Order: sequence, then structure tokens, then C-alpha cells
Amino acid sequence: MGKKLPLIVFLTLTVLVTLRVADEASLAEAAPTRYVQDVWNTEKGLPQNSVAAILQTRDGYLWVGTFGGLARFDGLRFTIFDTGNSPGLKSNRITTLFEDHAGVLWIGTEQNGLSRYDRSTFTTYMTNEGLPGNYVQSIAEDAKGGLWIATSNGLARLAEGRFTTYATRDGLIDDEVGLISAGRNDSLWFVSARGLTRWQDGRFSAYRIPANIDFSVARSLFEGPDGSVWIAGLRVFACFRDGTFTFYFRPEGPHGPERVSIFKGRSGQLTVLVVD
Repeated sequence: MGKKLPLIVFLTLTVLVTLRVADEASLAEAAPTRYVQDVWNTEKGLPQNSVAAILQTRDGYLWVGTFGGLARFDGLRFTIFDTGNSPGLKSNRITTLFEDHAGVLWIGTEQNGLSRYDRSTFTTYMTNEGLPGNYVQSIAEDAKGGLWIATSNGLARLAEGRFTTYATRDGLIDDEVGLISAGRNDSLWFVSARGLTRWQDGRFSAYRIPANIDFSVARSLFEGPDGSVWIAGLRVFACFRDGTFTFYFRPEGPHGPERVSIFKGRSGQLTVLVVD
């Protein structure tokens, strides 16, 4: 799915622009913005410098998933959780992090499934427990509290301790799902290599992209307040609205930014980061 960030670097941006979904302001006109930066790496307490996921939980801790274990940052120091000191955690190669409505931390791993951390113990779920695949790529929660897990071999929903699995036979575009994002009106959006899939009212709706576009490089997925769905990643920036895709940067193009990311603020406003 692509290279991860080499270490945590906050706000070392080439270009930062706030995209108001209503007017789709041009990214090319955005001016560089200066910020103070702090950098943490193994010399300052990280277990490993390959950072795959960052999450701030409601208790204020910053959680960092690396390929050498999980780290919790309290603003001064890191506490490390790995297979050597945390029974129940089966992998040090962390791919994604998610906090559910009850404050439980969910950890996706590269080859050892999904781990649950309830602030005291780790519990891991793999294919033997019902996951369709052990490579977990994204996690989200629906309006009913069901946990959705995107894996390299299908999609799963965990509710009341039981997994329900979904694949192309159920309406997904691809078995491998890269990203999940909660949308408006109790919907969920899923990105895979060949397009978007929406889950709403108990059914999937699939929307394919042109053959020369590949969403497997997507890194961000959000639905804006007007219902537009934004997808961004490695040389990919697209908007889906009213059944139609608009592509701003095509992967095969000779020009354009190397990486685009989208962040959603609490007000629903989307911020777009462009790195040349």
C-alpha cells in the first residue's frame, strides 16, 4: 500500500491549504505556511522510526503505531507496548489505530489481525476468530456501534462479539479494502483499488473508477458536509459527487504533487495537505 512516514514530523508542510468544499478553491494558489515543528524518533523514545498511524484518544494521550511496536505519548515521554512486554499483543507491526465510542483502542497489524486494548489488557482477533484476513488496513465504527475492519482479504463487522464478513459477492468492488470512513446519514464509505463502495440501510452501492486510475494508493477518505466524498493519496486527489468522479491529479500525469492528504476538522471543514 506504499511507504509510511519515516518518523513523526508535525506540520513540516510544503503547502497547507484549507479547502472549503462549497467553492473548491484552487490548490495551486495556496501559499506556504510556517509552523513550529517538533520531531520525535528512537533517540527520543519511539520504538521504531517507521510510523504508520497516529491517534489522539479522548483522555489526551497520543498513540503512535510503528513497525517496532505501539507507543503512548503523554507530552513528555513515551510508554512502549510490544510483544515482549504486553501479553495479548501478537504483532509489533502496527498499521492503523482507532478509538471506539466506549474509549476502547483498536490496533490493526500487518499480519497478525486486530488487537483490542481496554486500558488494561490486549486481546487479539485473527482469522481463527472470524476475521477474513490478518492484514488490517483500516477501522471505523457505524452509528449502531458496530466495528468495521478492512483487511487484505475482505471486510468484517464486529458486533456483540461476533464477526460478519463481506466480499465482492455481497456488493463490494474489491475484496481488499484500503480505507473506511463514516459518512452522513449513518453511511460508511470504503475505498479500494477500483473505486468506492457505500454502505447504507443495510446494503452496498458500488461506484467504479476509470481503468487508468488506481485508488490503492489512497491515504485519506472523507465525506464533506455537502455530501461530496473526497479521496486523496499518492498523486491522487478526487471528488465523488452525485454519482460522478472528478479527478484533480491523475497518477499517470507527468506533473502534480507527489502526495495529497485530507484532514477533517471538528466543524466538518476539510484541510488538504499537498507535498511536492
